[in-house]
Amino acid sequence: KVQTENKLIKMQKNNNFNYIILRYFNVAGADPKLRSGLISKKPTHLIKIASQAAIGKLNSVTIFGNDYNTHDGTAIRDYIHVSDLADIHVKSLEYILEKKQSKILNCGYGKGYSVKEVLDTLNRVCNNKIYIKYGNRRSGDALSLVSNTNQLMETISWAPKYNDLETILKTSIKWENKIQNEKIL
Repeated sequence: KVQTENKLIKMQKNNNFNYIILRYFNVAGADPKLRSGLISKKPTHLIKIASQAAIGKLNSVTIFGNDYNTHDGTAIRDYIHVSDLADIHVKSLEYILEKKQSKILNCGYGKGYSVKEVLDTLNRVCNNKIYIKYGNRRSGDALSLVSNTNQLMETISWAPKYNDLETILKTSIKWENKIQNEKIL
């Protein structure tokens, strides 16, 4: 990712070339009309794994580390709904065509949720009790990763539509049900 960003910046300086680099935070959820969503044989994303547990495809969810210096001991992440990210792409393209300026934009909501908050919310949303296991911290996992969205909001005048954890989780669970029922994976 960094190498690609550096190449774009170099190209812009040498060739009068404009770009917008979108730095995604944790993309989650599925299209509300269920036309698309994440398909993965070996998922690593928390919300994907938790949604699979919610529909009974997995027996448990492992929280890696419960000794972080956070309010509940688990790591904090900024999750962005895939449909909001698609909207950011469209608005970014419109911006670059109109303004002909290069930008680097963080794509998130600027709000973090702990791993435990995500799982507690999922349990409420699906009226299910997901079995949680605790494991050791993974090497390299940060305490908290939350985006600063000021430049995103100012640059493309973007306003999120799906920036609610329950909505992200509900669309993810519905997508998991769909791909399981249709035997997509």
